[in-house]
Amino acid sequence: MTTHSIRAGGLCKRFGELEVLRGVSLELPMAGVTALTGPSGCGKTTLLMILAGLLEPDAGCVQAVPDLRRAMVFQEDRLLEGAAARYNVELVLRGTRAARTETALRALHRVGLEEAAARRAGELSGGMKRRVALARALAALDGYNSGLLLLDEPFSGLDDDTRAHILETLRETARDAALLIVTHDHRDAEELGAGQVIQLG
Repeated sequence: MTTHSIRAGGLCKRFGELEVLRGVSLELPMAGVTALTGPSGCGKTTLLMILAGLLEPDAGCVQAVPDLRRAMVFQEDRLLEGAAARYNVELVLRGTRAARTETALRALHRVGLEEAAARRAGELSGGMKRRVALARALAALDGYNSGLLLLDEPFSGLDDDTRAHILETLRETARDAALLIVTHDHRDAEELGAGQVIQLG
């Protein structure tokens, strides 16, 4: 029986003369939360992008279970400002228009934004944009048996009530998917019930 969703060994990455990662290895379970901490510039975002398949390491390898679905919430929200929140979520989905809409609305509901589905992203507050970005990632994992959700400082810009709501949503997601969250706040790891904390740098 497979116990790990993804394994990485000996990851190295350099940008010009700057060595960002040197020999980083990790294993993530099929479900549950792993926290990734470390000082600014130690390679946390770079590691997430390698695990997401968006960046190639200079050395080392990444092995994932077959059909692992990966989704990432970046530090920047990366939304189409002139498009509706719902459309921003639908961008990552396949299937009929009706099916995409249903999945997008379900994801927006999970982050407490169903009432803002038709509003343009550019009209939303910073915290609401953050939740649309999270809804998009949750929608991308919807319906998959194995998923990996990569979160780069997901709570930035959220007030306390919204943060509490998102914490609960992520705890629910972690029952069926692996979550790797970059955070500078150890409270995040504790409240999410992180099974392991990886320190870089």
